[in-house]
Amino acid sequence: MFKKNFQILNNNEIKEITDKILFIESNSSAEIKIIILKRKSFWDRKKTSFDIAVKEFKKNKLYKTKDRTGILLLIILKEKEIALIGDSGIHSKVSKEFWDKIVNNVIEKFRVNNFKDGILLALDELATPLFTYFPIKPDDTNEISNDLIIK
Repeated sequence: MFKKNFQILNNNEIKEITDKILFIESNSSAEIKIIILKRKSFWDRKKTSFDIAVKEFKKNKLYKTKDRTGILLLIILKEKEIALIGDSGIHSKVSKEFWDKIVNNVIEKFRVNNFKDGILLALDELATPLFTYFPIKPDDTNEISNDLIIK
């Protein structure tokens, strides 16, 4: 499903993704974080991708956003796993099927080694409910860094 080479995004692709995150966050009160792991750590090897995503969600303080609108997309390359979670504010507006559909669409792109388009597709699909239910507010601030974490 994924390339064995862990350099899945070049600098231009990373910039395109971070620009898309900035665009979404500039038009909504959401905070989005994307984390790409080469592999599970020794300590996490028996955990599910969802459990690791919850740990990263907390570690990156995505639960501390003003409107509970943090979102995390976690990609674990070696284990070929993806997890997508949203905080309670967003989760109250969308269904489990919404999250599952995005993950499945990303997996389809990743199967043909189209990582950038898979991530951008996820961001595009997230944008609609974010713009609808969580429009930008005059006092909104960027609470979480837009940088991708690749480790």
